[in-house]
Amino acid sequence: HAEARIEMIAAGELAAALERGEIAVVSGFQGVSPEGGITTLGRGGSDTTAVELAAALKADRCEIYSDVDGIYTADPRLVTGAVRLDSIDYGDMLHLALHGSQVLHSRSVEAAMRANVRVHLLSSFTRHEGTVMCKLDDRPGLCGVTRDPSLGTVSIIGREADAHVLAEAVAALAHSDIIVTRTELFDGGCSLFVSPDRLLPALEITHRRFFR
Repeated sequence: HAEARIEMIAAGELAAALERGEIAVVSGFQGVSPEGGITTLGRGGSDTTAVELAAALKADRCEIYSDVDGIYTADPRLVTGAVRLDSIDYGDMLHLALHGSQVLHSRSVEAAMRANVRVHLLSSFTRHEGTVMCKLDDRPGLCGVTRDPSLGTVSIIGREADAHVLAEAVAALAHSDIIVTRTELFDGGCSLFVSPDRLLPALEITHRRFFR
């Protein structure tokens, strides 16, 4: 229902405003429920609205601004030496979002992937080029490490994050006396479960092992 409503608005009122050369300001965090009441869209609502509007308008690109200038190999506010990626594949970004990355909500990534919307992730505070999220034919083997405090996991994301990478990560953490209580392999990544008080050191060590 939301997609149909956005497409109808974009094809009507919004497209007409743009044709007149006007700047259209759209409330991204609020929407209308099926019953017609005003409702909030929840976390990631603004990003998802922006991507859906870009898809409906068949825009060349969608720009999303936040407090970081793109996607890094880890959260640069938490991990020393995290490196910004010039580009990232939709699938890899979706895994990062699902496993703790706060830059984009998974709903907005899924919307971009579905409509093949090219998304530029930029900073509100700098003029850096940021990161482009699109379909990549040549994806990197590993693209990032993230954490999910609610689950107590550190996850390694990328097409090469297999059982061998998982074993290397477990060994690196064991060398620093961090016990991994459980592991999980999935298509496009792997996760290590550690105690909450060891989550940040585990994130730093795992990133250093594979990205420095």
